[in-house]
This record gives sequence, C-alpha cells and structure tokens, in this order.
Amino acid sequence: MVPNHLGYEYLATQLASHGYIVTSINANLGITAANDYDYPDDPQYIFSRGRLVLKHLETLSKWNSGPTGLITPIALGTLRRNSNNWFGMKITVGAQPITIYSLGRIFVSGNTGTHTVKLVRASDSVDVASVSIPMSGGSPGQFKYVNLTSPVTLAANTSYYVASKEVKNGDYWYDSNTTVTSTPLATVDGIVTSTNGTSWSTSGAIPGRVYVPVDLKYQVLSTDFTGKIDFANAGFMGHSRGGQRVRAAYNLYRDPSIDSRGTLIPWSTKIPGMSVKGIFEIAPTDNFVPTTAAGAGSRYLNSDGTAWNVLLPMCDGDVLNLEGVRILDRMMSYTGGNAGIPADSPATQKSSYTVWGANHNFYNREWQLLDPYLNPNGTGCIGDGNDALFPTPPAGGSGSANQRMTGSASVLAFFRANVGTGASANFNQNFNPRYTVPSVVSSITRVDRGFTASPNSAVTKVLFDFIQTNPPPGTSYIAQNTVFSYGAVPEHDYVTNPISCSPAPCPTPNPAAQVLSVGNITWDTVGCDRFFQANWKDPNTGDNINGYQTLDFRVARRDSDLNPSGATNFQIQLIAANGTPTGSAVSVNKYLSLTGPVGVDLSIQGTPVTLRHPILQTVRIPLTDFSGANLTQVRGVRFIFSDTSSGAIYLANIRLINAN
Repeated sequence: MVPNHLGYEYLATQLASHGYIVTSINANLGITAANDYDYPDDPQYIFSRGRLVLKHLETLSKWNSGPTGLITPIALGTLRRNSNNWFGMKITVGAQPITIYSLGRIFVSGNTGTHTVKLVRASDSVDVASVSIPMSGGSPGQFKYVNLTSPVTLAANTSYYVASKEVKNGDYWYDSNTTVTSTPLATVDGIVTSTNGTSWSTSGAIPGRVYVPVDLKYQVLSTDFTGKIDFANAGFMGHSRGGQRVRAAYNLYRDPSIDSRGTLIPWSTKIPGMSVKGIFEIAPTDNFVPTTAAGAGSRYLNSDGTAWNVLLPMCDGDVLNLEGVRILDRMMSYTGGNAGIPADSPATQKSSYTVWGANHNFYNREWQLLDPYLNPNGTGCIGDGNDALFPTPPAGGSGSANQRMTGSASVLAFFRANVGTGASANFNQNFNPRYTVPSVVSSITRVDRGFTASPNSAVTKVLFDFIQTNPPPGTSYIAQNTVFSYGAVPEHDYVTNPISCSPAPCPTPNPAAQVLSVGNITWDTVGCDRFFQANWKDPNTGDNINGYQTLDFRVARRDSDLNPSGATNFQIQLIAANGTPTGSAVSVNKYLSLTGPVGVDLSIQGTPVTLRHPILQTVRIPLTDFSGANLTQVRGVRFIFSDTSSGAIYLANIRLINAN
C-alpha cells in the first residue's frame, strides 16, 4: 500500500519485478467531509486518512476473496412450480462496469433438476452468457453457482436480465413476493419473465422484488485477483502526511478504539488475516492525535511490532523539523519504562535513514517540485557535504535521478528484506550501521543512520538513558574535565511545532513526559583525563555482558563553534567493576564520520530562517573490538576526548544488543 505516490509507477514496476503487488492511493486528498471539521482534536485528519487506507485494503481483500454475489435475499416468497417459463430479475449496472464470473440459482430443499440460467442484455434481448446448474447437493436458502466459460463485462449504466428456466411440476422456486437487496454497483429493478427465452416482459416490476431468485458473481476488475494477494505479508509506505497516515492505518487496524469518535470499525474483521511486516515513511509528519472524542489529551502514534524505517531529507523545506525521527525516539524508549509505550512484539528493527542533499518534494509523485519554504535564491542546502541533489529551479520534467535513486534503493531494500515469504534479511544491512551503505547510494550522497535491532528487552539491554529524574538504581555518571548537562535534542523530542500542528489547538509540551533525554557534553582541550563515564552498576559490581554482540549509542554534533571544520573523534572504553578501564579503547571514527550539523536555508513569509539538523546517528561497536576486555564484570563505558581539540555533542541511548 503506497499512499501519496513516491514515483509510484517507477517503484511499482521495480517492486513488481520481485513479485510484489503494489497499490497506490492518495491519502492526502479527498478528505473533505464536513463533519470532520467538527473534530478540532484531529486538525490534520490523521485518522480520516488512516481509515481511507484501510478502506482501500478492505476492497483489495474482497477482490482477493474472489467474485462476490450481487444480491442477498432478505425475504423469500411463496413456493411454486407451476410454469414452464423463464423467471428472474432485471438489473441495471451503476456508473462502473462489472465483470461477471458465474451465475447462480437459489436452492430449495428437494431440488434435483438441472436449470439453465442466462444473462441477457435488455436493450436488444441478446444472450450475454449462459450456464447449466445442477441443483443436487445444494444448501436450502443458498445459491448454487456455476462459472462461466469466460468472464463477461457488463457495461456501465446498462440494464440486463438474469433468468432461470423453470419446469412445471419440477423443482420448487420462489414467487415474485421475494425481496432482495443488492450491492451498490447495480440496482435490482424488479421481475422479468419470458415464455420463449427471446422476448421478455417486466410487467408488474417492483424494485427489489424478484422471481426464483437468481444471482451472479462479479468483480469490478477485469482480472481475477482471487488468492493473488498475500495479506499475511503486507507492507506500507507513505510520503509526507501519507507516512503518518499509514502509521495511523496500522494502529487503527490493531486497535480501532484509539479513534474514540463515532462507531468503532472492526478492521481486523473487514480485512481478515492481515499482517503488516514493514512500514517505510518518507519525510513524514508526526502530528498528535486525541485521546478522547472531546479532544482532551494528546498522544502520538508508533510502529511497534513491525519493521520500520523513516527516510529524512536533510534539505527538507516542507516538514521543516524532520519530525519523523521522533518516532524512532519513542520506540527506542519501550524498554525504558515510559508509561503508555508498548513493548515491541514481535521484536523488529527500527531505523532512520537521513539523506544529505535531498529535499521533500523530489520524493513525491512528480519527482521535481521545489519545496514551499526553500529559499528561492539558492538551493537551500547548507553545510559541508550537504550538496543539493535537486536542481533549483526545477528543470521541467527532468526530476532528479540521484534523489530518485536514494529513494528507490532504500524502499526496495526495505521491502525485499521484510515483506514476503521470500524476504531476505540481508537487504536490511542498508539500514544497519554495522554495515556500509550500498555504493549505489554512497556514490551519490551521504546517509546518516539511526538504528535499533529492536527495543524488545529480549534483544536490548538499556544501560544509560540520561534520565535526570528518578534514574534507574545504580546509574550514575562521571564528567571529568568536561562540561555535562542533561537536556534534549532539537527536533528529536516531541516539542510542539507551530507549523506541523497548525491549525490549533496544539498540545502543550510537557518536559516531565519527554521521551528522549540526552547528555550535552562539551570540552575545550584534549587529554586522556577528559571524559564522560556512564555507569549502570554500583561501585565494585558489574554485569557479565558476554551474551551480547554490540555496544550501541546515538550521537550527534551540536551547532557550536567548539566543533572543528573536520570530523570529531573520541575514544570509547569499557569500565570494570572496580572503576578502571578494561580492554583497549576504540575510536568513534572507525564506525562513522561525526560532522555537521548540516541543514537548510529557508524563507518563511519573507523571513530568512536557517535550520541545522542534529539528527542522532547510531554507533554500533562489536564487543570483540574491545580487545582484551574482561566482559564478565563491566560497570560502565567511558567516552574519552583525547583526539579532537574541542567539541560539543549530544549523547543518547547507550545499550547492549544481542543481535547483528
């Protein structure tokens, strides 16, 4: 399901070549129902668009289940068997053509004969299709169907007769006091009869009243999708507001009660057996949704229990604060004891994929629109290495092959890794900082990656989350010859953004409920005696961490003159239970290039605005890299500022991981 087309035709072709069925909707447009304006708590129509996604999936589910019957008997009439004529109903197809796959006749207890049922065009009495239906073995009150030799398509706004040949003193059937209802795609105009099967009469017809009754099975598609779609392997992708809408659809499917307005819709019943194996969001919004119908309270939507990635364009001139990264922040806090954040079950990876030089609208369906707030006097991108992948102004129809490649290479890798019976997890290396970015992307631009194999406690052990109030027992820190403070990272925490939550009301930020806390660390001279040490065990006690594979943490440079023009480097070393280092230290520059922050120059209502994005990257250090360390008694980890002369960084989410 691909809302708000990311080069839909191109991606659909690429995904189809690997066996995927791709369907696209526009989850941004078409939400204009006046009654939605009665809900100021959902100003962006988040749930409305989420329901639209699910409504389309419901339609796909019906197609996947095969052709469906047109009518439902609601009152069977008087039994009779006193005529040798043709009896049935007249129908008129609606504004959309339908394709007919089979014809049917009702089974009455005791029926044993074989009946010809045919479909006739009303305008010229030409037979369109015909079958012979043996009635033996039917179920009383149910239709027996026989498939057509080849499906036939009924034209829109055209009338047809469906009739069964009945035999005097043969099988019973129901008289014209039988009442039926039909699906919205065609109307039942009333009875039809014929003495010879070539000339027809609708005398006495009353809408909804029929003989026998007879039926047909149809689809709106000319291709039979029966059993073609594997709903046990579904994936969602959305761009911009479409990204948040597929996240809303995912959450509504699992728990319709999160939208407390009106009647709850049992989506899992309407779309049975759907399992969403992955969600890929591109430059998404992250607006709040209500906790009550009256709009009191606010909450945000996560993607726990499924693989998830967010692509963030570093030169985004639309979703200005790259707020999609906050979803990763929240989900990384599952194991941190935050109220209201569920566990990640099943355990699935989460990641951010920040593309330097990319803007917002070159990922949309046109691949070529300039973002609304980009400075028209320049490309908008600022910072060393953050070179625009898009032309300014856009060259008509040319798009950006380079930006398109960053999107397609990551989207295709994600779905091939996570969705389908033949999914190959190796493609997830594209998002995992233990592996290099594929050359098809790295040859174009830089990508910064945030990652967790899963916040599930079976995968992740939280060591230090920089929680200032009520920290876990045993946690402490040492800041020697450095300046340390607790804080938050701009754009990461769910700070109210007047653009993203407009129109009002906007939720009031609650510092006590911040999901992501970080350490602000600065130093102005180098030396092995300048470090920050995070301890998760009390003095003279330690953890046996042999069962884990990596030490992970997130880091970003602050927007500070203390940072050099080149990359920042520092050392990381494990600390034994007795407080002394154990094993060799490693350099952060072995695992990533710590530069930036870079960002974008904007013009908002004529006012120049410069935004630099300190998006946290994940460092993943194999424990085997700490050569000689005693991993049976580890108390903490030390970050030693002995390489770069000065610096200012954010440090967050120190963890042990037992997965690649």
